Amino acid sequence: MTASAETSALTWVGMSWWLSGKPSVVGAAAGAVAGLVAITPASGFVQPMEAIAIGGIAGLLCFFAVQLRTRTSIDDSLDVVGVHGVGGLWGSIATGLFAAATVGGVDGLFHGAPDQLWRQLLATSVVAVYSFVVTWGILKILDVTMGLRVSEEEEIAGLDVSQHGERAYIFGGSGPVLGIPEAIPMYTPAPNHASSTERVMQPEAGAAAR
Repeated sequence: MTASAETSALTWVGMSWWLSGKPSVVGAAAGAVAGLVAITPASGFVQPMEAIAIGGIAGLLCFFAVQLRTRTSIDDSLDVVGVHGVGGLWGSIATGLFAAATVGGVDGLFHGAPDQLWRQLLATSVVAVYSFVVTWGILKILDVTMGLRVSEEEEIAGLDVSQHGERAYIFGGSGPVLGIPEAIPMYTPAPNHASSTERVMQPEAGAAAR
């Protein structure tokens, strides 16, 4: 699993570096997650080199899925569909391609068993449809009962403030947000009003006793 995650992270960073001119650290984290998601279905069935291939392709697919999402109106701030959805679909299909009987007892297409690929495609399609229908139903129920979106003002202020009543990120001098003040230090030293001259002239307790 580590090989897949590392390869996917490097692939994502390389693509962001190539297209934007800068390597993305956030992209590295997203790429690592994409590699872990993709290798999860295949982790007990593929060899290390094939895990690297799965991770590299996952990095590419998920990177472009996220880039495509930014050009649409889909509200997916954590890119769950682009990373977990696309990565999971690819990993499930890749199991049918790269599975080796020497590892998990089942061969895939590249090891002479094309029927395993069709099984993976069928299972992936059923799970995709099931997940979409059930998720849509859950979201509709939530939308009717409590709503799915906050107001624009609450979204700008941050959900930490508007929904939880606390400040997750404190920036000096930012002032209160929606009535929530900045964090108060746990310990504030008592002010010493004595001048520097007075502090020098005051003898230590031990010296006075002598």
